[in-house]
Amino acid sequence: MRRYALCLFFFLTASFTMINGIAEETVKRSQNTKIAFILPPELSPSILTVDEWKTPGLYSPVNLIDGDPATCHALTESNFRIKVIFEKAVYIDEIRVINGFARDKTIYLKNNRVRDFRIIFSNKTSGGQEYGILADKSEVQTIKLKKKYLAQEVEFTNSFYNDNINRMSDSVYKGSKYNDTCVSELEFFYKGEKVNITNIEEFKKDYINNIQKDLLTLLSERNYTLSLESGDSLRDDAIRIETNRDGSIRYITDMWTSKYFIDNIKKMPDRWKVENSMLYMRTNDKWILQKYKIKRDDDDIPIGLFIYTMPFESLSKEGYLKIY
Repeated sequence: MRRYALCLFFFLTASFTMINGIAEETVKRSQNTKIAFILPPELSPSILTVDEWKTPGLYSPVNLIDGDPATCHALTESNFRIKVIFEKAVYIDEIRVINGFARDKTIYLKNNRVRDFRIIFSNKTSGGQEYGILADKSEVQTIKLKKKYLAQEVEFTNSFYNDNINRMSDSVYKGSKYNDTCVSELEFFYKGEKVNITNIEEFKKDYINNIQKDLLTLLSERNYTLSLESGDSLRDDAIRIETNRDGSIRYITDMWTSKYFIDNIKKMPDRWKVENSMLYMRTNDKWILQKYKIKRDDDDIPIGLFIYTMPFESLSKEGYLKIY
């Protein structure tokens, strides 16, 4: 099964000592690295990444390691979670973080910032975790770990069970305008040496191309149901929709299809297309950019939720296409 992760290739020239039976680098090392993948395994990008449907890649997790505090990874809720998987276990004794959207002070204060955090380190045979609190500032913050870790996987999150309040906590400094939660940079160090990543721009393009591939997969020969929003839930009104590889959309009616859809079927989208990792649907000969979210099931299969404004009745009414 394909896994989405952040994998770093690194090249070392070192002598070794032994710690708990494990070889540890003790001398100078080359810190050049390459990314193999970066999509959090349990948190697919476009299900929560801010505005992925209209500005693909603008707030992607790649921004966490691009060395630019003017970019950030932004999620659409107070829960922030990123899981980093290295190609092989690496030693880590320090993590440096730039909290929030650090481009400027105004945008920093408008969005949520991480407060309490948990970091989980693991490899095939051992692991550990540490907790702490980030200050509410946009400068670099250094997390000195209590011990060195040989880790292949590192998870950074503000969502964990808090023993002090006996419940799950999504700990943030609240934004003045948005509920998006942002982190600008996340860097790993060992003995003061940072791993330098050399293919950031190339991989940003790969990230966007993967979104395009997922959209094409989700809309080629698939059946969905279209339901209408009613408050926080979906109404019983629904119609079956077939999206085809050639870009056509077919509506399937039966004895259970509501009169609402039957009366308005000619006003609904009749074609779809994906361009530059953005989804468009055609209604009355006009192509409209559509909202969408993608997540992955346990078998790494993309599952789509497409949202579009109905071209009839109230323009604020939104329809939800969910997998049938």
